[in-house]
Amino acid sequence: MSDSSSGSSWLERLGKLFSDEPESRENLVKVLADAQAQGLIDSDALVMIQGVLEVSE
Repeated sequence: MSDSSSGSSWLERLGKLFSDEPESRENLVKVLADAQAQGLIDSDALVMIQGVLEVSE
């Protein structure tokens, strides 16, 4: 039987496959662009959020 650390690592990797959370800034920007395309946020909001992300780098 495998130890708990390798099992936990395997479960974490499996969970990431089904996670809706972005894992990087690039993924976050893609999620935000999709939200704008779907009408969830407007283009001004997208531009402002992208600006904040650039400043915080």
